[in-house]
Amino acid sequence: MILRRWAVLSILLFVCLTFPFTITNVVVKGLETVPLTSVLERIDYSGDLTEKDVEEIARTIFDMGYFASVKPELIPGKEGYTLLITVKENPKVKDWKITIDGEGLLDVKDLEKLVTIEKRKALNVKRVQESLENIKKAYEEAGYIFIEVTGNMRKDTFEIIVEEYALWDVFINGEAAGIDISQIVKEANLNLLKDFYSASPLVRFFTMNKKKFYPRVSDINRFIQTLRLNAFFSEETTVNFKKVTMDNVEEKTIVLIVNVVQRKIIDKKRSFSCIEVIGNKLLSRDEILRAAKIKPGDVLENHEILAAMNRIMGEYKRRGYPFVWVDASVEKDKLMFKVYEKYISKIEVEGLKTTKPYIVRNLLRVYEGNPLKSEDVAETFSYLNNTRYFSSVDIKPLFTQNATDVKLIVDLKESDKHYFIVGGVAWAPPDGEWWEGLAGNVDLSAVNVWGYGQRFSFKLDLGIKKKTVSFDYKIPSPFALPFDFGFNVSCEKLNATDTSVATNTLTVGVDFTTLPIKGNTFRFGVSFDDVLNLENGKTLTVLGGYAYDKRDSKYVPKNGFNFGVNVWKAGILQFNAKDYVKVEGYAGFYTQILDSLTLNMKIFGGKVFLNRGKESVELWGPESLRGYDYLEGESAFLVSNNLNWFVKEDPVIVVLGLFLDHGDVSNDEGIFSNMKTSFGPKILMSLPILGNVEFGYAYKLMEREWAPYFVLGQEF
Repeated sequence: MILRRWAVLSILLFVCLTFPFTITNVVVKGLETVPLTSVLERIDYSGDLTEKDVEEIARTIFDMGYFASVKPELIPGKEGYTLLITVKENPKVKDWKITIDGEGLLDVKDLEKLVTIEKRKALNVKRVQESLENIKKAYEEAGYIFIEVTGNMRKDTFEIIVEEYALWDVFINGEAAGIDISQIVKEANLNLLKDFYSASPLVRFFTMNKKKFYPRVSDINRFIQTLRLNAFFSEETTVNFKKVTMDNVEEKTIVLIVNVVQRKIIDKKRSFSCIEVIGNKLLSRDEILRAAKIKPGDVLENHEILAAMNRIMGEYKRRGYPFVWVDASVEKDKLMFKVYEKYISKIEVEGLKTTKPYIVRNLLRVYEGNPLKSEDVAETFSYLNNTRYFSSVDIKPLFTQNATDVKLIVDLKESDKHYFIVGGVAWAPPDGEWWEGLAGNVDLSAVNVWGYGQRFSFKLDLGIKKKTVSFDYKIPSPFALPFDFGFNVSCEKLNATDTSVATNTLTVGVDFTTLPIKGNTFRFGVSFDDVLNLENGKTLTVLGGYAYDKRDSKYVPKNGFNFGVNVWKAGILQFNAKDYVKVEGYAGFYTQILDSLTLNMKIFGGKVFLNRGKESVELWGPESLRGYDYLEGESAFLVSNNLNWFVKEDPVIVVLGLFLDHGDVSNDEGIFSNMKTSFGPKILMSLPILGNVEFGYAYKLMEREWAPYFVLGQEF
């Protein structure tokens, strides 16, 4: 009887909850850190509800992320039901922190800005997931893919653990005959952590930054591209990664595994009576066969033919023609090599917003219809990168192996920095007041503000014996002409000496510089000087110059060389208050000894052939003999040697180094009777707005004393 009554009550309750009912009140129990209002604002219990609606309300509260459990319960009343929701909060978070297991590829302070976990509140699993995804995304946007981000609650602190994985080694599985994987790794410029541990401590210290052993997507893509351009690897070849733990290695590591399926040309050993080459224009048949190192009658295995294909492609690459593909096939008793040389079919420039397209076109050294050459691509990259118009430059070739057409994408990101402070300042201890040892210049400039590549520059030169204020305007390729145009107006004050009076000179000039062609530029200029406080003080001067620049950077180069010469002839027509010929020349040689260690030597010299007036060659500012005061004379000579260790390169270049300078000025027909030498340590930084900043301590060998110095700007 009792069981029957319970059955009747259960059936009645089920019927009541199945049909619509009304909730008149909501009570939430179990809240400790989560405000009641934040829960109630998510509940809508107006109108008639069903059991499904109650379940949806509970799910909505649970989806807030703060609760381990949410239990709804209906309590009947006179006018409707009271909804009692009992919750259990997640553990309370007193604090959170980020722990990086690795080299700290991204700044932890930047990562902390991505964390949305609330302190002094119940742990919100949705915010945890959001924070982990934000950090993972930040690494992906920086190009890193071998990253694991997890989180754990430790007592009352939530710890986010970021595990960064370095690449230890590359292995091959499968058909390995003839393959030198170490050479492929070298060609792909893939950095392996095992090389760090096998290097000497001295090499590690000077040349190896551990961060470079953590591969980016671009590194892996470059390696895969290298495999695709290698004849050994067919399309069935795959690449995968595996976590490994190495003894006595503290870093988290992975290895890259190449599962090789070799390209098939022949199934078994055989010889050929004839070897033919087709598709070649850039190299002759004989040059190709010499590179292949096989000849008719040789008994060859499949991997030896593949190696010959690689040698042919290597010869093209050595001659400066990248991405050339060689295919091989067999026709009866003949081995055929078909060469797919790469020619530029189309060039597209992307990313321009303000900069006019003709400005970029004039800097391109790659042309449609021409063969793709590494030198032309590198030169184009250098010209675009050194303009300061763009914060990033990328040149991407798009091609297929079995085709000759290459589409070049010139991907540019315009710089949002248009204003700069550059120039040169030097200081050496003077005999008088400290400020009397200052010499140099400050150049306040605006670059490419309206997209025409123009440069406005206000320059202040503070020399020991003269001071100059000038305004310069330069615009590249006006009206799309093949030269750059410059205009200059300046005012110079020359201090009085024992043999001369103080003078104030106004100068107006124009100059034209050709666009660089294979690194070569020519310059021509005309200037008019008027010494305002002299009756016959007018001088007309013409300038001719030549420069060759093959450096990889104009600011802190690692490789390449440059040289140039400028010649001034003053005293043209009747404007001959000054009459002289002045010649200045320079040269620089830069070489990379190790990955982060470079050596360079720079030479500067000049000579004035004076007939009337006064003119000199100066060693000061960026061209100073470091540690010495302002030097001037009818002749000047300077050799500057630098050993540079690149401590940091992104986003600011920081260099520690040693220098050795040797030089002097003379008024004795070019005979330097008192050559000066200085050497010492230095610190150089290349800053986005200021340019190069260098300071150091120079030991002056002849005087046997130390002197600090400071230089702002490029040396020469």
